[in-house]
Amino acid sequence: MLARFDELRLRFDLPVLLSVSRKSFLRALTGRGPGDVGAATLAAELAAAAGGADFIRTHEPRPLRDGLAVLAALKETARIR
Repeated sequence: MLARFDELRLRFDLPVLLSVSRKSFLRALTGRGPGDVGAATLAAELAAAAGGADFIRTHEPRPLRDGLAVLAALKETARIR
């Protein structure tokens, strides 16, 4: 779904809520247990945000908030250059 996120947005033209927090595909990709996929969850959430997700449901709001702040700063830096 993340790989085709842009297609979904274009097709339905609706706000998108995404929830990838602690999902089994992250455990399968990393080989880690449910309580040990925080970094993988954050990476997937930031990919969703970069892809245009309107809302992200998470179990870990603080790391996501920090990650979104860094993502915004990086985008701003790239825009200025």
